Amino acid sequence: MKVLQIIATSLVLALVMTIVKCQLDLTMQANAKGSAVVKAVVDKIHESCIFLDDKQLLRRIAWVESKDGNDANTYRAGYGGIGIWQVDCDTGFAETQRRYSASSSKYSGILQKFSINWSTLTCQDLLKPLYSGLAARLLLSFKTEAIPRSVSAQATYWKTHYNTAAGNGTAQKFIDDVSQITSGCSLGKADIVFVLDSSGSVGSSNFDQMRTFVSTVVDALDVGITGIHVGVVRYENSATIVQQLGNYTRSSVLSSIRTMRYSGGGTQTDRAIDLMVSMFDAYGRPTTSGIPNIAIVVTDGQSNDQYATILAANRMHLKNITAFAIGVGSGFSTTELNAIATAPDCVHVFDLAGFSDFTDFKTEIEERTCKVTTQTDVGTEIRGELKHGQQQLYTFQMTEKGLSLKLDVQVGSVYMYASLTVESPSEAVYDYKITSGGKSLYIPPPAQSLRKRRATTSTNTTTPVYTALVGKTNGTKSSFVLKADHGNIYTLMGHSGQNWPKPALYLIMFLIAINFL
Repeated sequence: MKVLQIIATSLVLALVMTIVKCQLDLTMQANAKGSAVVKAVVDKIHESCIFLDDKQLLRRIAWVESKDGNDANTYRAGYGGIGIWQVDCDTGFAETQRRYSASSSKYSGILQKFSINWSTLTCQDLLKPLYSGLAARLLLSFKTEAIPRSVSAQATYWKTHYNTAAGNGTAQKFIDDVSQITSGCSLGKADIVFVLDSSGSVGSSNFDQMRTFVSTVVDALDVGITGIHVGVVRYENSATIVQQLGNYTRSSVLSSIRTMRYSGGGTQTDRAIDLMVSMFDAYGRPTTSGIPNIAIVVTDGQSNDQYATILAANRMHLKNITAFAIGVGSGFSTTELNAIATAPDCVHVFDLAGFSDFTDFKTEIEERTCKVTTQTDVGTEIRGELKHGQQQLYTFQMTEKGLSLKLDVQVGSVYMYASLTVESPSEAVYDYKITSGGKSLYIPPPAQSLRKRRATTSTNTTTPVYTALVGKTNGTKSSFVLKADHGNIYTLMGHSGQNWPKPALYLIMFLIAINFL
């Protein structure tokens, strides 16, 4: 009888742990492949702030070299390169080892951010996607020539500095391959305001290019009542609302943008920021209900009053607005851009060599805005709709009681990924997941959080829980309801009894029965 009790207990506990936690990190698994894995690697490297912006070159190289690891030769023994980024062991990896220095900010950053001591690695470690991506990024960082932004210029750069004369690739092949890459990332719901510099230094023709860029970005957004709301501010000596933030159709928003005129004048960036904030205050939807407020500020020069601009930016940051700052040309102030942008700067600040760079910038800004997560109130019922591939990110603050999450899907299919460490979890990296609606889970507080709580008298210790909801139904929108609550409000380690699989219930009943025998 004792043996039966042990077996039943083990089976129930195994099933419980499978449902509650299914931690996965494909970036650290040898031979892993796929676009989700590549994007997760690129995000990790970029958000570590160890390297300068690679202008999407690292992501493109993964596709050109190995089709994101799907090429049959990606992991073949004895093949020229190794891993998704096809770094050659005898030349490329050897160079990263030869240049190793513990005092180097790059290598020390890799140790600090990823707990990887580069000096101890062998080339076989590059079978893991994160290691392969880091090796490729190190190699690019050794080049004195700056990484260009346009695809055609990157093709030449890749052939010269990465594939080199020893490789079989051509610049044209790079261009052709990159044209096959799809963004694969779009927001389901957000309030976005563009703040556009129309000062004298911009000029009419450059303003036209900026206007075309904004039109192209907006045209790709899911603008509508329950989707994306767009506002536009133009500024010089004064700031003017071109498009009010609110419930407008895509066609009406595009009409306002396309008829927007260049004005010329000074650069009162502070007034533009204040006007943008007032638009969010008056017409923006609350971020606490899971709707990100995003500002995209574009300028080509220094403001008339840097001190006033920094003060305006500080006021904006108190409003839970995620701000991206784009500097064009060589006349802008990095100090001002960093003050305007949300931290960290490596994620939210961009420098474009000229206005012509806007042509190749669309995908990059789409990818960044798609990963904006929003501090959302626990206890709030969040309702939304997602097309196939659209995603929505929410961040909840978990107390020492833990956090319960419940996802109901009324139409279609929505997956939810949750993580305690990654701000944009995905199918490649997550700690918890729900793969269909009508389910709930309980996330216990991490052990270190409990230790910290016991060591102090504070009752305000919280841990962020990052979640990502992704639409999975082709051809129609999926509708969902998500709710988070403090503590384990569901029974049996995170699942209400009505959602438990019958085998689990049978096992529990069996365990109870034999304990009475």
